[in-house]
Amino acid sequence: MVTNLIGAFQVFDTVFVMTDGGPSQSTEVLNFRIYGTAFREFDFGYASTLSMLLFAIILAVTLAQVRFFGRRTTYDVS
Repeated sequence: MVTNLIGAFQVFDTVFVMTDGGPSQSTEVLNFRIYGTAFREFDFGYASTLSMLLFAIILAVTLAQVRFFGRRTTYDVS
């Protein structure tokens, strides 16, 4: 579940290829915003701040999942 959540935060290529942020940034995600800030606006300081924000969000949600689920993981061998 943790790896699926991290994978969900890594959606970049679909937004970049299909809509390029969409009409008035309606399909923009945080990863795409980081890319645009760094490589289109050349504001690397703000882009690194957004990257740290993304890291903090993923860390907080991951720690909450680990605390909530704890050791209740089961492995089904089929």
